[in-house]
Amino acid sequence: NYQIFITEDGESFGSIKALSSNIYKFEVFNKIVDFLLSNGGKAYKGQGRSKDKFGEGKCDKDTVIGVIATFKGIEKGKSVFDPVFIIAAILEWADICHNKRGYIELTSQYKKLLELNR
Repeated sequence: NYQIFITEDGESFGSIKALSSNIYKFEVFNKIVDFLLSNGGKAYKGQGRSKDKFGEGKCDKDTVIGVIATFKGIEKGKSVFDPVFIIAAILEWADICHNKRGYIELTSQYKKLLELNR
């Protein structure tokens, strides 16, 4: 069980245990949804917990971890802390995405909501 907290300014969230004391602005969810939309609603999660650095192998810009690394200002060739497991779980809990093995995909309900709000 992981506990997520909202920062005092109400603009960010974190988890000491799950997110290694990193704080993420809520805007990261918008960046991920935009990325998913540009990829037909589905994208490979990628992996930042391996030997790959940002921009290499399973940790490139065409993955969810790549979107998060770019959002956090990580430079190519640098190590990336991989919070995808917790961020994908939050997106699934909010009924925005299906959190599948290796990828996330927008739910049909969320896609309809986005279309209605255009």
